[in-house]
Amino acid sequence: MILSFHKNIKYRENELNSKNLFGLFLLSVRKVSAGDCTPSYNTGTTTYSITDCDDGYYLLNSAGDGPETTLANCSGGNCGLFECVTPVGESVTCTSKTITGYVVYGGDGKTLLECTESGCKSVGDGAEGYYANAGYDKTSKGVILCDGSHACTTIAAKKGYYRNAAVTAAAASSIIKCSSDTSCEIGNAVETTCNKSGSIVYPTSSEWHLCTANSNTGSVKLDTNPAFESITLANTDDFPGAPSTKFIVKVTANSVLVLEGYILMDKDEKIMTTAGIGTLNECNNGTCSPVQNPFGFYENEAGASLNIKCLNGKCAAMADLINVATCVSEVQAKVSADCTDSGDITHYCVHKNVLFFLTANTATDCVSKVTLSPGLNVIDESDGSLVHLKAEDSDISWNFKKLVLYHCNESECKQTFGYLRDSKNQYYVLPHTGNKTILQAAGTCDANGIGGMVTDNKLCLDGTDVVGFTTGVSIIETYVLKTGKLPAGNVFNNVETANLSTGPIVVEVSSNAIVLNDLYFSLPTCTATQKGKITTGNVTPTDHCISEGNIYGWDDTNLKNVTANNDVMAFEMSAAGKFTQVTLNSGSVTTEGNLVLYQCVDGQCLQTDGYIKATSKYAISSSDKSLTKSESGSDDCSESNSNYGKLGTTDSAALCLSEDSKSIAFPTAAGANGYLLKGTLNDGSPFKINKDGIILSVYAYAIIHDQFKEGLFVCEIADYALTPIDLSSDTIDTTNKKYAILDCSHGSECHHVNGYIKDSDGKVYSVDQTDGTTVEVIPANGKSTVANSCKEKVGTLYKSNDKIYLCLTEDRSVEFASTGVSKNYLMDYVPETIFTSTTEKEDTKIMITAAPSIFYFHVAPSGVKAYSVTTDTNEISSPLPLTSAVTPASGAKIFLYECDEEGYCQVRSGALFDGTNYMTVSEDGTTAATTASALVVPPLNDATTDNGILYVIDNAANNIYTGVSEAQNSIVVKASYHIVSLVKMTDGVHALEVNSLNSEAVEDTLGEDGSVLNPSNIKLYNCVENDCKETFGYVLIGTIYYVSKVTGVSEVFDASSKTSCEDAGAVGGLATITSGSDRKRAAESVVNFCLTDSIKAAINTDATVDDVNYVMTNGGSTIFTTATGTDVPFIVIKSTANAFVLNNVLEAGTYYAGADTNQLDLDISKLVSGEVQNKTYKCDADGSCSKNTETTLAASKTYLIGEKEYTIGTGTNGIALTAGTDTGIVLFNKKGTLLIKSTIADVKDVTEYLLYACRGGVCYPTAGYFKYNTNHLAECSTSGCVENTENVVDTAPSCSSVNIGKAYIVKSNSNKLKLCLVPKAAAVGKSEFKDISTAGFLISYDGSKYFIFSSTANAVAFAFNGYYLVGDNALVSATTTDGILLECTNQQVCNVVEKSVLHHGYYVNAGDPTTNPYIICTKGVSSTECELTTTSSSCSNVGIFCKDSNDQIIKVQNDDSKFILFNTDPTVEDKIYIMSNAQNNIFTSESDAASPDSIVIRSKLNAIVIDQVLDGVHAYEIDDDLKAEEVTLGPDGSLTDKSKLQLYLCAENLCTRTYGYARIDETDYIVHADDNKDIEPRTLTTCGSATDIGHLYENGAEVKLCLNYDADTPIGSRKLDATGDAVTYVMENKLNNVFTNVDPADSNGVMIKSIPYAYVLDTNFKVTAGGVYATTQNVVVNLADEFTITDELAKSYYNACTAGVCTKTPTTLTNTEDGKEYLAILDDVIVTVKTEVTDTTVSFTFLDKTDSFVVANAADKDSVLFEPKTLSDQQIAGSCKMFDCVNGYCVTTGGVSQTPSYFIHNSNNSLAKCISGAVCEDYTASAVACNDNAHLGGALIDSGAISLCVNVGGTQTKKNLGKNGEFYFSVTTVNDPYVYSRYITDSTGNIISKSAPVEIELIRE
Repeated sequence: MILSFHKNIKYRENELNSKNLFGLFLLSVRKVSAGDCTPSYNTGTTTYSITDCDDGYYLLNSAGDGPETTLANCSGGNCGLFECVTPVGESVTCTSKTITGYVVYGGDGKTLLECTESGCKSVGDGAEGYYANAGYDKTSKGVILCDGSHACTTIAAKKGYYRNAAVTAAAASSIIKCSSDTSCEIGNAVETTCNKSGSIVYPTSSEWHLCTANSNTGSVKLDTNPAFESITLANTDDFPGAPSTKFIVKVTANSVLVLEGYILMDKDEKIMTTAGIGTLNECNNGTCSPVQNPFGFYENEAGASLNIKCLNGKCAAMADLINVATCVSEVQAKVSADCTDSGDITHYCVHKNVLFFLTANTATDCVSKVTLSPGLNVIDESDGSLVHLKAEDSDISWNFKKLVLYHCNESECKQTFGYLRDSKNQYYVLPHTGNKTILQAAGTCDANGIGGMVTDNKLCLDGTDVVGFTTGVSIIETYVLKTGKLPAGNVFNNVETANLSTGPIVVEVSSNAIVLNDLYFSLPTCTATQKGKITTGNVTPTDHCISEGNIYGWDDTNLKNVTANNDVMAFEMSAAGKFTQVTLNSGSVTTEGNLVLYQCVDGQCLQTDGYIKATSKYAISSSDKSLTKSESGSDDCSESNSNYGKLGTTDSAALCLSEDSKSIAFPTAAGANGYLLKGTLNDGSPFKINKDGIILSVYAYAIIHDQFKEGLFVCEIADYALTPIDLSSDTIDTTNKKYAILDCSHGSECHHVNGYIKDSDGKVYSVDQTDGTTVEVIPANGKSTVANSCKEKVGTLYKSNDKIYLCLTEDRSVEFASTGVSKNYLMDYVPETIFTSTTEKEDTKIMITAAPSIFYFHVAPSGVKAYSVTTDTNEISSPLPLTSAVTPASGAKIFLYECDEEGYCQVRSGALFDGTNYMTVSEDGTTAATTASALVVPPLNDATTDNGILYVIDNAANNIYTGVSEAQNSIVVKASYHIVSLVKMTDGVHALEVNSLNSEAVEDTLGEDGSVLNPSNIKLYNCVENDCKETFGYVLIGTIYYVSKVTGVSEVFDASSKTSCEDAGAVGGLATITSGSDRKRAAESVVNFCLTDSIKAAINTDATVDDVNYVMTNGGSTIFTTATGTDVPFIVIKSTANAFVLNNVLEAGTYYAGADTNQLDLDISKLVSGEVQNKTYKCDADGSCSKNTETTLAASKTYLIGEKEYTIGTGTNGIALTAGTDTGIVLFNKKGTLLIKSTIADVKDVTEYLLYACRGGVCYPTAGYFKYNTNHLAECSTSGCVENTENVVDTAPSCSSVNIGKAYIVKSNSNKLKLCLVPKAAAVGKSEFKDISTAGFLISYDGSKYFIFSSTANAVAFAFNGYYLVGDNALVSATTTDGILLECTNQQVCNVVEKSVLHHGYYVNAGDPTTNPYIICTKGVSSTECELTTTSSSCSNVGIFCKDSNDQIIKVQNDDSKFILFNTDPTVEDKIYIMSNAQNNIFTSESDAASPDSIVIRSKLNAIVIDQVLDGVHAYEIDDDLKAEEVTLGPDGSLTDKSKLQLYLCAENLCTRTYGYARIDETDYIVHADDNKDIEPRTLTTCGSATDIGHLYENGAEVKLCLNYDADTPIGSRKLDATGDAVTYVMENKLNNVFTNVDPADSNGVMIKSIPYAYVLDTNFKVTAGGVYATTQNVVVNLADEFTITDELAKSYYNACTAGVCTKTPTTLTNTEDGKEYLAILDDVIVTVKTEVTDTTVSFTFLDKTDSFVVANAADKDSVLFEPKTLSDQQIAGSCKMFDCVNGYCVTTGGVSQTPSYFIHNSNNSLAKCISGAVCEDYTASAVACNDNAHLGGALIDSGAISLCVNVGGTQTKKNLGKNGEFYFSVTTVNDPYVYSRYITDSTGNIISKSAPVEIELIRE
């Protein structure tokens, strides 16, 4: 910008220093002295002349013979007067004059002269104020202004009045009246009375007043404080030069003038005379209008000491800050502490690298502070803001005279001087002393121009060489001005003395500045002259320089490359400014602070930090010469000495690497290892670490920060020593070594990161940067798709088709390649992966680098950057440079990501500038062209500004950031390098420090972690979905409270100034109340917000606590009073974490308020724990409220709040709400805001009512009927009631099936209300009417459905949802009566709960909440019974309902802390618990005190019952209270806490804890039998030896369990994820295997159940008799499940098993014949089988056989097989039993004792009889002659065959049934009816058996 753009702009090139006098700026001149002006007088010619003098008036002495320059000689007023003027184009002419009045002496001193007709005299030092000009220039400058010290000047008059300083007392002539700048006259003041607006009066001799009205009531005194008055005149003649009859004048102590110039107006359009933000107005002729788009500095007519500074259209009046040269000790102590004082900023100082803003020049009151960045900081002195020279639109032409420069490193800043260039390529001079000017570079470089700028804006270095500003923003060069003398007035001189000896001056040259650098050294850049003298010959250097990474030696004639070969080089700058090399180990050092150190590798050198040894040891810092010094070592390398990064005294002055005494001995030779230095270094260390760490290298006599260790390194790390490895050829040793992944691609600084590596063997390992722990990782088996493989597995590895992949997202993965190029990928942030922390982070990404054989965490550069992302692979580019056109590649999109210092990134929307074009970028990667103006704020042009600058801007309609259709409030954006992006503001209160001029902002963290830079800039915002509305209130930042007010600036607030809310002015503010707080959520806080003088709320400092709204009267003078308008009676105060603010983003509506707390809520149910106010508040979105005029809650009335009744009573401070207790049908009126309990007598309009079914004061809407007004019937649904006229009848209709559940009013029956139902006691389906006249329950049962109705005297409806116990026609009321359990639901149908063990438990009795509130269903005498119950008073037993201090509970274990509570809240989900199956618990009625099983108990709505668990394996997460969450096995499962995982094997609702392997999601977990062992993901082994038994192994892509029962060949199970039915295996028992802790010596087999996704110990396998067989593949054979067995079984043994643990038992099958038939005991059945036998195996084939068999009483083959007996087997009584088999399935037979079965034994000589299920016994056949009824049913041997005595037609008859016979005979003695029994014979005819069907009854006609 050009300075002349603005009229009255303050800074002009020819402006002298100014002083504030009488409200005006005056030019400062020197007093009278013997100066250069020499008047002369020729007495002969009477000619007066002047030499080197200004035009003006000069004096002739009283003698008339010479000029008078000693003005005191004219005190008598008798000196002659000459007027000397210079006409245009002519020489000066002096003329004798006679003047009456005042003129200004023209010589040195500019004294006021008073003249009369007799001569002139000097007024002297007393001249001060305004005088009427009588001189030659009075037509253009009508007034003389004197400053009281001889300095007077003529000035152009303004329209109005000046107080005439020539008249000391008030009088008519004491006023100078100017109607224009050329027309002034004396006089017109009247004596006392205002009778004309616009006139001046003097009511006393020392006061003057301006009349603003035509009476004394309207006047303003001329005072020292400027005032501005709008006056109205009757005529324009009433005020000199009045532009109109109404205008504004400026009133000071000495003038009343029509307002001209610039002023600021506040929002009320009042002129501002103090500092603040306002609207710039330009005033002409007393009329002011706003200036459009103001920019720059303006002279302020309303406060000369206050600059008007305008940026981005916003203006502020502010005083210049004064630079205090030195921060005093009080401020120095605040470098690391917060500034706690408040006030107007007037001064600043810089200490170390902190800029302090101060309130006084004593520099003790610190208002705020800013940490300056390393490098050059440009500060605007007018307000302390930082100027960004590299910004896209930097233009400092308008404020360069207000700029000051500070050069900083990491710890210190020094003021510096030099030349600046802005983005407009304008150049400026900012010298050490003297004026700051625009650079006018010219001339050539010579000895007199050193340090100056010559043609082309280049710096003259040495009289010959010049250097210009660099061309790259990141290029910085160093030069030394070696002359030792600089010309006078040079920018770098500190006094204006020519040829000052200053010594060498180090100058830093960058793209925007050439400044003095007094903080550190570098080798100077070789000049053009030097580079023109390069030689390869001999050179003995006396100086050194650097160019393009090569170090050269210079002997004043020639330049030679002297770069070391892979070594370090040290140099010292001499007093003459020359750099000489220091020889390591022996060289001497003159000035230790002048050392620089370089590392040279492969012909390139870089400056570095480190330690060297010359004659002594030295620390050398490249960035802080104060750290470059001799170093002999201080303390040991230990934590107590904190000598980290410095030399210690031990181990030959070793360098301390850590706080655990690790160090590097000072070297005498180069070392092979690098060393990792990371963490927080000792303050005295020369090294600096900005990221994770640096690598140190060891050279002979030097330890340095290795500048050339760039790239990716995988290293062994031992005591911080690094040994690089090659993953393509090396293997990983996790037993003896640790490893580190170092990403050193950050300018020689390294990120020590986590990741996965793959060694040359193809094994994969995770590497943890914390301690180097390296663990082998077995990738999970992949699934059919990436989505299936990566579901909930982001950050982990999986294997598919022999390739390994890393899951980036749930549907993206990348291959773990061994070759290829390095690429970066976006990964979703998931906590607790190898790459991430445990902290949850929403909508966050990280970047992963995939390089050959490695995945590692890529720490993305911090700040907002633009990236190209390939959307189908998630590959992400490096940050786009934004220096050329951005065009996404095919398949890619442009995204903006903002990453923090840790590398966690979030997507942003915004816009970018690519050097040519602007484009918007949405969060989904959509881009579109836009314009620079659409960005609102300019993007930065400084690529090094990573953190960017925040701005608060309008959330305007259709803006590019949010796209809102209508203008809203504000948004926060961040300007970064070529990017402006939307800042995501979390919903809630934010504190930002906003520069009101340019909208720059800094967000302050609320709470203890926060700090404030400038309290006066704090603004508070309520943000919702990124739209932020300014609000006001109090915030806690750090330990200090701040207040942001509606009017005035924000400031520190002293919360301790009030100690009670009763203190004056406490309401609406904070008070520290030592008696504590009444707000429960922050009970320990003592700082409270006073809502009234008696109601307060404590500050909440917990961000996890919900916000609370309070209502407060908007009265008095609180900071909130004018926020929403003074006419608003109430406002809403929000208490949020660390803040109380006006809630102006409120949900509008009707609010309730707590009477004791003023807590406000839309939902009164949140307030009913205390008292509430009896009136509600109508609140708008801006937080303004009015109180409803009507009382909403009436005393003694009952209201339904939520689902609960509350009765209103009178409380201490408001309305007390007492919980209701109604049970039954209740009528509520719904007309008001809340439902109010009513009586039927209240009903006028039925549509205003609802029926509710209630239990204990909890109510739900129901459907039903009620009678009102004698014979009117209301029919109600759950949503409303209507009048039903059809059901009001004269006589009752038929109570048919179609009318069941309907109610009628029967007029002829006294208008009774009747309900048609089917009483349960009646015959099924027989309905009848029931009178509705009393309260109670009615039950209707139509044979298929139950309904329960609740009734009152005149109403009936469906009863309360829940459980009821019903008898024949009523609810059960006696505790010993068994009843039917009904569950009634919202469908108003009641279902019968089956009486079985599946429903054992406790139920809440909906029918009786007081006397018998619970129902118990448990095992009765013979079956399940349900009865009413009460709680036991003793809680000593598990599974028994009892009452203790925790309310009604059921203990789940013998531990008082583990219990189940009833759930009566329908919104709460069911919970399940694992309960021990204790003796006498009601759920299973277990009688065995030693039962090992558990049961699963479900707590559901209104019931605690046994859970119906499917048979099989179940996985649960079980917490310490035994509450369980079932975990789904397989890919659909997920595990929250693996330490809580337990496995159970369940059958018939009994569950036994078991152990083994379970796959959940894609992880296979080991669940140990030993509870002390951690549950952990399994590792895969082989199945090659006995030691692998019980472990998982990988067979191809399949995971199996190693069984290896036969040690000769490895045997594995089916695969872990096999589908289908369960399979049981027998596995050899190894000590401490995962399944059991049983010693193999005691039990050498384990039964393993394989189900899909699990292998567990099978404790529930049903083993009949003695044992089970296993196949050669260890599969347990259960013939009951497999009817055709083809697997070969091990012939040599079987397994005798108990609870899943088996003993191998020798088999008795070794002599079994092939093809032999057996009866096999198979679980609960017996089948017929045939053997197939080899030498080593036996198998069974199921026989579909129908026959009868006699077998041994006990299984005679391995306790599982019966061998059928023949007659020759000599079976005797008591040793055999009989089976009947049909189609291969067999049951014991033998009839009953009266009619047994028989068989022949002992070679046809004997009979045996058998009774079903019993052992057979001998039978005497001779007792059966079959000639008596007593013989019927008996057997005998007849003709060698067995016969049966039966009843044939009433006659005893012998019947021989033959072989395979089947007959029906009667063996009864009663003829009517005959009872026939079925008899069969076997295939031999030797067995006759009474068999099923047992009986057939024939009825004789």
